[in-house]
Amino acid sequence: MDKIRVLDDVMPSATPSAEDIRAWQALPRDEQLARMKSALNRAADGPRSTRTMQDIKDAALAKIAKRENG
Repeated sequence: MDKIRVLDDVMPSATPSAEDIRAWQALPRDEQLARMKSALNRAADGPRSTRTMQDIKDAALAKIAKRENG
């Protein structure tokens, strides 16, 4: 029963740890689909940004350049 409690909070992630991947793969396929749909619905219902993809990319590159240049 402990294993189920550990798996209860696993959700899809863009950067899963090895443990997250194992936990996700241990879920039944229908549970994976339900959790994926839930994650996508939360994202779709979230706040909208006025920034374009280019704005986001430029900000990220500027942040990296600042970190590299001190």
